[in-house]
Amino acid sequence: MENLQTTSEKQYYIPLEVNDASKEFFIANGYNLSTDAVWTKIGHRTVRAVMIPATKEQYLEYMLSLIHISEPTRLR
Repeated sequence: MENLQTTSEKQYYIPLEVNDASKEFFIANGYNLSTDAVWTKIGHRTVRAVMIPATKEQYLEYMLSLIHISEPTRLR
């Protein structure tokens, strides 16, 4: 991956799943799916995703959205 961490500042990433709908977007925006897509977990699923650099605020909003999505299905 091109964006290697080179400073002591923490880098945040948001995984965007590679699927039939997103594949054209990634290719049109210069991503090479054979090298840029990695296997990662989104929620409880393991998927192929492109890791998009994000600010800390963007990352925290993303993580908070996952909590809100899973709350109605949480076992009590």
